[in-house]
Amino acid sequence: MENKFDTAIAFLPDKLKSILVNVNDEIRACAYEIRIRTGRCIVIETSIGTYFVGGNRVSGVCSDDLYKVSRQEMRESFNRLCGYSVYSHLDTISQCFVTLPAGHRVGICGTAVTENGKVTTIREVSSLNIRIAGEYKGCADEVLARAFENRLTNVIIAGPPSSGKTTLLRDIARQISGGKFGEYYKVSVVDERCEISPVSDGMCLCDMGPNTDVLSLFRKAEGIMCALRSLSPRFIICDEIGTEDECEAIKSALNSGVAFALSIHASSKEELFIKPQFKTLLSSGTEFRVVILSSRPCEIKEILQIGENDVKIIDPVSACRSASSVRSAC
Repeated sequence: MENKFDTAIAFLPDKLKSILVNVNDEIRACAYEIRIRTGRCIVIETSIGTYFVGGNRVSGVCSDDLYKVSRQEMRESFNRLCGYSVYSHLDTISQCFVTLPAGHRVGICGTAVTENGKVTTIREVSSLNIRIAGEYKGCADEVLARAFENRLTNVIIAGPPSSGKTTLLRDIARQISGGKFGEYYKVSVVDERCEISPVSDGMCLCDMGPNTDVLSLFRKAEGIMCALRSLSPRFIICDEIGTEDECEAIKSALNSGVAFALSIHASSKEELFIKPQFKTLLSSGTEFRVVILSSRPCEIKEILQIGENDVKIIDPVSACRSASSVRSAC
């Protein structure tokens, strides 16, 4: 039976695939990204370090004698990624990614083709970043216990890249929809980039729980309003909040009594506090539990309870009592 690593590299040309299938089980098991770059060796990012791959060698040190990906191999990889139909994937290529049938997302880097100031496609592709889809059931247990305190509440998950924000949101949806809090709550997932739960032929490729609806490729602001109008959710999940219109849609939904789990890219608490979207969300007057993640996947660094004027630091040992209270700099 193929594992996640195998399905992630299945589209690659035979030569590149043959290089990667020789990677040992330990590295395969903890890999979360595979980077293919023209004229350079293949790089695997894992939770235990960065590895450079070429021929039959896997090394923690980059060296000139490792196999280099050719221009032809990059062109073939891109064509195979798109199923030899680039046109049918223009919507996502213009956003620099394509989602594979097994749920893996491949980031695309190259030269932008623009029309009226908007990117319409990418030419001269120079690198591909294969992000291996990770479905780790139970990874949100600690967040649900400490941040949610086993009830529906508004939660923001903040962390640096590859800290597990999306993985946590996926498991939060599964558990809340699956009766974790004593009720099978209706959950709507607005999945703008097909990252939380890729869908193929109308079927979610991840276990999102029995009472979850997924709006794929909807812009977040539009998806939130569509969910409110037609799906009557109790809980909405969105990844990577970044724009003013997204925040305004969230504020409208909060006023309707819907709870949210959101993620925001921030490498530290201090960076989060100066984010415009974070300040806008706080201006709604709603209190949020904020989970600050470390650089290690799904590892909680700190949990805060934040309102428009106050920040309460929740004790790392017990989520039931506040250790201190300080004025917010937001």
